[in-house]
Amino acid sequence: MKIKRKNFAKSVIARYWIDWVREHNVLPPWDEWGQDWGEPCCFACGWWQADWDEPKTVAGRWTKAGLTKCHVVPLYLGGLDDPSNIVLMCDVCHASQPDSTDPQVTYDWMRNTKSFLRQIIESKMGEMMLTVNEDSSQLKPKPIAQRTKEGLAQRKREGVTLGRKQRQPVEIVERVARERSEGKSLRAIAAGLTADGIPTSQGGKAWHASSIAKVLARVAEDAKNPSAMIEGLKS
Repeated sequence: MKIKRKNFAKSVIARYWIDWVREHNVLPPWDEWGQDWGEPCCFACGWWQADWDEPKTVAGRWTKAGLTKCHVVPLYLGGLDDPSNIVLMCDVCHASQPDSTDPQVTYDWMRNTKSFLRQIIESKMGEMMLTVNEDSSQLKPKPIAQRTKEGLAQRKREGVTLGRKQRQPVEIVERVARERSEGKSLRAIAAGLTADGIPTSQGGKAWHASSIAKVLARVAEDAKNPSAMIEGLKS
């Protein structure tokens, strides 16, 4: 007999867990460092997309988030079709989720799943930084770049925008990525940079959550494109 599922909205599931945290005054059973409920992400790995933060309301953000409703204890194993037994995860985590009649098995698996950003920082960004430090030859300009250096400099003096968009210094990118992996919200990171008087890539004095999201999106992009990371370190 096919089990008929109730169609709980993602915002309803998020609201259930928000209220659960407030009622019990503790973190959810899978959470170690505290989730910013105003910024939707996978409950397990922390994966998110910047455009999910566009709606003005928290409910609207969770509704837009491209996450999957996942039963902690599967229905076919007797799990309840109720928000108390449902979490929101990305497709990758949902496909990897263990099936068990014991909810703690799933919660432990979620807790041990490294965050999306932490994977990038430890594997990709770490490799790129190591490569640059050990092989300084990668920072040397190619012959063709050397031959056109004067011409490009002249174009720049004329006000022509060249190459990739302006990037933040490596130390700022590392700070943003590190603080996000430690559980800080986009708004908290932005507030810290503003308080420390660090200018934005455009020279602005105030950072915003959207600015931090763009920096993190660039981190993810560079992790997939090693040559872009090297170019960023050279600039």
